[in-house]
This record gives sequence, structure tokens and C-alpha cells, in this order.
Amino acid sequence: MSNPHSCRERQFIPIWVGPQASCTQLTGTTVIDPADAAAEGTAEAAGAVAAAQEFGYGKGTPIYYDIESYNNSITSCSQAVLTFLGAWTAGLHAAGYLSGVYSSASTGIADLVSQYSNSGYQSPDDMWAADWNGNPVVGNPPPARR
Repeated sequence: MSNPHSCRERQFIPIWVGPQASCTQLTGTTVIDPADAAAEGTAEAAGAVAAAQEFGYGKGTPIYYDIESYNNSITSCSQAVLTFLGAWTAGLHAAGYLSGVYSSASTGIADLVSQYSNSGYQSPDDMWAADWNGNPVVGNPPPARR
């Protein structure tokens, strides 16, 4: 009989939680300093890479940054988040890792999508959307159709 707690039988998604948007409604959290967003994003990427390596995740592994919902109608706040996440992605890429972002579809993901055609922006390799709609379900929504 196999061990139900064996890592070989389970798959994990490395996700990193660090500073949040300065306009978040979360309390008791560290927030991104808009004046230092790029340096903070780079530092968080380095910390995430070091932790991933300690757990045996090698180069090529995606590491997701968890940026919780925030008020993206505040332009300066959205810009700081984008600067932070661009630096996060650049830091992961420099270390040989893939970048992912987990966020609310209506805030962090929407802001990232707004940069899709900006060739100067360091976009993540993957986005994982939380789509809070007031309907508690476990599972994935059906795929979007074109």
C-alpha cells in the first residue's frame, strides 16, 4: 500500500505570498512601496527562488505570486503593482524559473491583461485568476468559447 502523504503521488504549485498592493482592503499586511516597487519585486523573486530550491524545485519551475484583490481604480496603485510584478517576473526569469501570478480576475489579472500588447513590459508566463462571483463552488469554470 502506498503512503497517502507521499510527495511523489501529489503535485504542488509553488505560490509566494509577500507584499500586497498599497490600496488593498486587507489589514495587517505588508504593502508594496510604490517608490520601491521594482526593487521589492526583484527581492521577492530572489526569496521565492531560494525557497523553491530548498524544496527541490529546479529551473523551469513556475512560481506564482499571490497578489490579492485591490482597488485598481487608483492608477498609482495599479502602476506600482505592475512594476512590482514585472520585476518579479524578470527576477524569476534571470534565475531560470517561470513566472506566474495568482490574482483576482477583476484587479490584478485585468491590470496584467492591459499590458498584453506592451512589448516593453515583462509579462508573467502564466496567470491564475480568482473569479469571485458570490457563488461558492469547488472546481474550474467551463472554458471560454470564442
